[in-house]
Amino acid sequence: MPHVWILYLAIGTLVSSFVGAITLRAALHATNVMARGGHKRAPALPFPSFDWSVTLMVIANVLNLPVSWGVSEFVTEIPSLKGADKTDLAFVAMLVALPLNLMVLANVLKVGIPTTLPHACSVVLFQVVFSVVYGIVAGAIAVAFVFAAWAIDTGGIPQTTANAVQSPILIGGIIAGIFGAGTVFIVCLNKLEGTDDRGSSTPRAAKLPVVQPETVTQTDDHRTAVPEPEPNVGHTARVITVLTLVAIIFGILVFGFRR
Repeated sequence: MPHVWILYLAIGTLVSSFVGAITLRAALHATNVMARGGHKRAPALPFPSFDWSVTLMVIANVLNLPVSWGVSEFVTEIPSLKGADKTDLAFVAMLVALPLNLMVLANVLKVGIPTTLPHACSVVLFQVVFSVVYGIVAGAIAVAFVFAAWAIDTGGIPQTTANAVQSPILIGGIIAGIFGAGTVFIVCLNKLEGTDDRGSSTPRAAKLPVVQPETVTQTDDHRTAVPEPEPNVGHTARVITVLTLVAIIFGILVFGFRR
């Protein structure tokens, strides 16, 4: 496979979008709590469907690819950095591109949720925090999986770095970490569904079960900006989620059975 890096890039983009959709929902919960002062008020931001969340993350990641590439090329051409180690150059380029990448993500969320730019920036900052937490949980699960597998099969411990990168056990640990952390996040978020901002607004609506939805829509423009989750997309958004799952399965086959 002479251009296998394209496949790796596509798989990485889709997997990171899958993870980003999970952390986005956690970030929206945190932003709503901060903006409204607690769970007793209506949410400041609507919650998009998971399909639309994945789609937004894919769009942001695709837009950030040329941004990161351009920054990398710019850093490489700096005279004072010529001759530096490639790892150091990549690290510097990542630091320079980070604020630009976050700004791109904030603008994508501003349009796709939709919301204001300050609220979108708050969501992005919370998403960075939850992404770090996600990485820690995924790393812990991956390490536990790998060491448990090596304890069962001591002959499977790779002797070189090259073998470790291609080790099915290590690849399985990474996959287990990603999906395990995702499961932990989803379970925690589902427990918040009954006690979050939207759930607490239900008793108010119960007082006027028939009239209030029409009244809010016709007379109060401010409340219409704070609806229940209503992704303004069609069924085509589900295609992104299906492609994500297919790419992950295909990636498992490529990485795990290439040897």
